[in-house]
Amino acid sequence: MGTRLSRKRWQLSITAGVIVFVVTLVGGYAGKWSWTGYGGNDTLWDWLQLLLLPLILATAPIWLTKGSGMRRNRQIALAVLVAGFTVLVIVGYVADVRWTGFPGNKLWDWFGLIFLPLSLAAVRAWRKLHRKITPLQLAGISGVLVAFGLLIAGGYALHWKWTGFAGNTLWDWVQLLLAPILFGIFVVPAAVSWVSEEIEEHEEKVEEREEAKALASPHSPPVMR
Repeated sequence: MGTRLSRKRWQLSITAGVIVFVVTLVGGYAGKWSWTGYGGNDTLWDWLQLLLLPLILATAPIWLTKGSGMRRNRQIALAVLVAGFTVLVIVGYVADVRWTGFPGNKLWDWFGLIFLPLSLAAVRAWRKLHRKITPLQLAGISGVLVAFGLLIAGGYALHWKWTGFAGNTLWDWVQLLLAPILFGIFVVPAAVSWVSEEIEEHEEKVEEREEAKALASPHSPPVMR
């Protein structure tokens, strides 16, 4: 009873929060409520900067531990979503679609947006690859590193303006890469380990209770572990 009541309160809290957010969203854009600050952040790029990292951080421990069990239809839906977003980015630049906020942002800006979420995805990939890396996978990793090196060389030596690298010093690169390295190497593995330990402890307690009940009942068959 207590668990059901707690779950209902949690659902009501989430519903109330969503309603409040939608009201402020409508008021900020349609009603011109200046105190919301939404009017000055009216592009998809602004919302990506706000929501992308918290979303990845909130879900990373789950899909790092349970991602391999994702259903096929959900994997397809996720792939379609990624493909659709890629098309949107291309159209945003080519057709100069202003509401996306993409035009004017260079490769450096995209690095600042996606490096940390990508580092979280890399943790999952590395957990699968580090035990046995095939030649094809090694070639893929090497190709990415070579391409990244060429982009840096082109941005600085060949003055490719679209990269946005020119003017950024080693300090800027440290700022860009330090957080992904810290989260990817230390924070996320620690979170995953903590979640896994909680799940294992809960399963062990349930198993012990079931075994105790079986031992207390003389007519029950022995529990096979």
